[in-house]
Amino acid sequence: MTGALALLFAFAEVDSAHGRIEGDLGVAVAAGITAGPRAPRATGDLRLRYLSTAGVFGTYEEGFASSEPRRAIATGVELRPLFLARWVTGHELGSPRADLFIDSLALELGAAFVQPDGARFRPALQAGLGLELPFFDRAEGLFAGLHVGARWSDAALAGNAGGGPSDRALFASLTLGWQELFAGPIAR
Repeated sequence: MTGALALLFAFAEVDSAHGRIEGDLGVAVAAGITAGPRAPRATGDLRLRYLSTAGVFGTYEEGFASSEPRRAIATGVELRPLFLARWVTGHELGSPRADLFIDSLALELGAAFVQPDGARFRPALQAGLGLELPFFDRAEGLFAGLHVGARWSDAALAGNAGGGPSDRALFASLTLGWQELFAGPIAR
């Protein structure tokens, strides 16, 4: 009988959410580099997530001498549809890093403001995908992030031909960051 109770308690202590529901609000801060047309840009990234499923992001990129665009500021929404769907239906793999990595798949949509060298900021649409690889077996902690996407300026969206990398461009960001979870009304 005691063996069966011990087994039940062992199963009860398994956290298949890997800490993600211990806090309502996740705050992730990261820094890295963004590869784009002509030259890389240094990148800073801040993300606020609710229950590891949806949130907002803000990104700042500062280019070097030959970067085009020289600067970019982006803000938008992020949706991570896999975590709750997999967790509620019991489809987590049981491997913390694999589960956290798979569930980090994010769809991103937002506004960007790009500044070509010697010009003022221009509005743009940004769409992308993101993934984060955790270093630990918990949602909190160090991670490596990869975000890829595209930006289209207002001129490119209006169908104006020509333009350069500031009008339409692909980008890929590689970052190193830290995520912290904070308890709110649901996690308490």
